[in-house]
Amino acid sequence: MTYSYLVLSLCLVWSADDKAPAAAPAIAPPADSERILKLLQNPDDARLLSSYVQEFQAELYRLTVDKPEAAAVSLAAFEGVLRRLTPRTEAVKLSIERERAALPEYRERIEAALAPLAELEAKALAAPDDLALFRKWAIKLGDSIVGLAYSRPDDAQKMLAAGNAFCGRMEQATHNEQVKQYASGIANLRGSWTLQRSMIDEGLRFASLAGQPADPLTVKSWASGEPTTLAGLRGRVVLICSFPVTEDSWTEVFALLQAWQARYESRGLTIIGVASNRGKRWNDVTQALDQGRRPGEPRAEFTLEQEHETLRKFVAFHGLKIPLATHDPRGREGNLDLKGNAGLVLIDQQGKIRAIRKLPHFQRNAEDIDRGLAELLPATK
Repeated sequence: MTYSYLVLSLCLVWSADDKAPAAAPAIAPPADSERILKLLQNPDDARLLSSYVQEFQAELYRLTVDKPEAAAVSLAAFEGVLRRLTPRTEAVKLSIERERAALPEYRERIEAALAPLAELEAKALAAPDDLALFRKWAIKLGDSIVGLAYSRPDDAQKMLAAGNAFCGRMEQATHNEQVKQYASGIANLRGSWTLQRSMIDEGLRFASLAGQPADPLTVKSWASGEPTTLAGLRGRVVLICSFPVTEDSWTEVFALLQAWQARYESRGLTIIGVASNRGKRWNDVTQALDQGRRPGEPRAEFTLEQEHETLRKFVAFHGLKIPLATHDPRGREGNLDLKGNAGLVLIDQQGKIRAIRKLPHFQRNAEDIDRGLAELLPATK
């Protein structure tokens, strides 16, 4: 049922009257994933539970902003799994109780996502002593800012300024000290908007790179395909997909990369994968990545060929055939530097950056990327 938190990088420019191509269809998750079934069979596996919870939280965060109705379905499924688990060890029981205690917070976030921002603002101002209502407004505003931080950072900045002004109005209107403290904490960078501010700053920086020549691509090694350079690809559109090798994180984006490759490769698109492997190894028996080391275990040392083999099998499992390189943490990637994080960079036929974007919102990115590729590589009439 779960998808991991997805961060994409892209920058694009298109005319306002362009009609956006239809976004790729969403992939419906199964009722019970293989991981859930394994967890139900091994309810005392603390590491498996932790991995499942982390993936659920990442999925919920993304869906809450992009598809709040789907987030509600995901939360209901998560609650169902918690009810079905029957651990015997006290440590796992305690972990499950902590997740059950967090359910009201998850519901609050979804409720905030389902309501229009203006409606929540009006209600909060009409009932300035209601902390729960004010919290919902703040959650909604924070998520709205995140949704704009990379695609429209100027608008996100204005929204943040308006939010701070509203906090000032709430401080004046309320008689509830908790509301005063909450409003003051947000406005003075002690609250939940610190992340939003940093994302806006990064979004503005990425926007400033649009139109600049892309610096040479620096990688550690090539796991598959012929070594290539951006200069050697001049005249083609290049989409660089940077990603960490993580479990179940790339089902959606790899499916879209396949769709874009099928649609645009003959028109002049080259997709390059740049991966960073953080201690994972492919398991041929389970057809999945091993979960990594347990606490206290020494870090596994991989040869370069083992790293390449894991990367090739991981991508092949998702049905993608693209040149694959490994991230060089000591390299100087210039304006292409994503530091091994997940992202996409779109480069036009002249070797100039069209866009860099890092967002947790998959659907918004998919539509933007599809739109940008359609502009750069229109169908021949």
